[in-house]
Amino acid sequence: MRVTIYWPETHSRGDLEEHDELLGPESTILDVKGLIQIWTGESVRKMVLTLNGEVAENNQTLEEIGIRSQSDADKCEFSLLLEQDDDENHEGEFTHEAYIKALLATGKRASVTKETQHAEEKLREANARRIKERRAPPSVRPSRLNVVPEDNMDKQICTDHRIYEIFEKAKYGRREEGVDAEYAVTMDGEKFDFWDLRIAEDVNLRHRCDTNKEIVLEIFYFGEFKKVKIPDFFKSLVQDKIRKSVGIDFCIMENEKLRDAGCLYPLIAMPIRLSYENAETLGKTVFEHFGRPMTPPQSKILNKGGPKNGCATQ
Repeated sequence: MRVTIYWPETHSRGDLEEHDELLGPESTILDVKGLIQIWTGESVRKMVLTLNGEVAENNQTLEEIGIRSQSDADKCEFSLLLEQDDDENHEGEFTHEAYIKALLATGKRASVTKETQHAEEKLREANARRIKERRAPPSVRPSRLNVVPEDNMDKQICTDHRIYEIFEKAKYGRREEGVDAEYAVTMDGEKFDFWDLRIAEDVNLRHRCDTNKEIVLEIFYFGEFKKVKIPDFFKSLVQDKIRKSVGIDFCIMENEKLRDAGCLYPLIAMPIRLSYENAETLGKTVFEHFGRPMTPPQSKILNKGGPKNGCATQ
């Protein structure tokens, strides 16, 4: 589906187009904000989306606000407002009820009234729904993550190895069905499902290996970063799981930290160094069409002041 975003501050517009699994009638406003964050780098917590002058609540689905098909979406235009400093007063911009919704949408507290009690109940329902979604996340990744910006291409590594090119240009399809659970690890009673495998986001990190023989990738696991209390133990669990399940080995990059890598979903990224042969084996194991790119929708959302490459990899 495709939706149009309007930026009142700059009077500019952009089309946000994404796979139907990630952007459709059942998507919530929070999902839409997450996709915007990937493109622009702006924090979801600062965003307030309005439609026809009304604040759209995080828990509302596109269907609930009247967008049931692409033809409905073509008739609508979201306005994106970004909160500035916490001490700035925005109450005059909205009706009282809309202001309360805006406060709750950005995680702030408001005076307890019937309106806030109702809004908070809706947010609790939305949180319960998102917990269910996290138990069965889609295997498709946001299309922006498959589009490598020209200025992010690694021109310094002198290798024409086809495996490096496959990972750098994301020439692979969805995850194979079942690999998320098959390669999951459990730590302190918390289960972390396998999510994705990508070339290291930090270009400098890619050079910390013999680039004629090896490649530095990041392996992603689904879960809250703060729940990994002992990072080195988590790394060893992942290494042991991949070694036993796939039959390959890789080097743990001991001096490199795990990172919080999620926007739409809670993700943990772990850098690994491995041979091209083992990288190919792992890629063919976890992806449906390793070596063949998906054809993603080309979003035209505009970057307005966020980091140039947007959010970290999903």
